[in-house]
Parts: sequence; structure tokens; C-alpha cells
Amino acid sequence: MDITNSHDKYFKKIFSRKEDAIDLLKGSLKKEITGKIDFSTLELDNSSYIGKELKETFSDLVYDCEFKGKGKTKVKICILLEHKSYVPAYPPMQLLKYMTGIW
Repeated sequence: MDITNSHDKYFKKIFSRKEDAIDLLKGSLKKEITGKIDFSTLELDNSSYIGKELKETFSDLVYDCEFKGKGKTKVKICILLEHKSYVPAYPPMQLLKYMTGIW
């Protein structure tokens, strides 16, 4: 993994640790969601889903885990941080492009 930006290195180092990722998710998501995530099954997926054209503006980490609903379902949880020095015109479109890359 070639990471040249210091903020990318910091982000990847901190949130690659399962305990820190769990703290971030529990602090960021609603209790209705975190109550259904089986955090004991959380595993880092070492893949990156960011294409070359987005590599300079996005850092991602992807975790796999089980989600408790009507039975257990395996899901991917994406932690995506964007580093920009300007306000983009269409951030939802950038996120959609990222999500379709995973799908």
C-alpha cells in the first residue's frame, strides 16, 4: 500500500486497529444500527475500493462483519474519509461513484 499523504497514514494506522474502528463506529452511528452489528465478528478487509482517479482525495478502510436482523447477514462497513482543500461541486456524486466501485 503506497500512502504518501501523512493524513492518510494516520487515518489508516489508527482505524486499522479493530478497537479504534469500533469506537469510531459506536460514536458515529445511531444506537439502532450499532445494536445490530456483531462487533466480535468485525474483520478488516485489506482491499481498497478507490479507483485511481479518486486516490488523491479519498482514504478508505473496509470491514466485514455480521449484522443481526432477521438472522445474521454478512455486511461490509466502509469508513471513508475525504481530504480536500476545497468544497467540491457534487460530493454525493463522488460518494456514489465510490459505492458503485464496491458493488
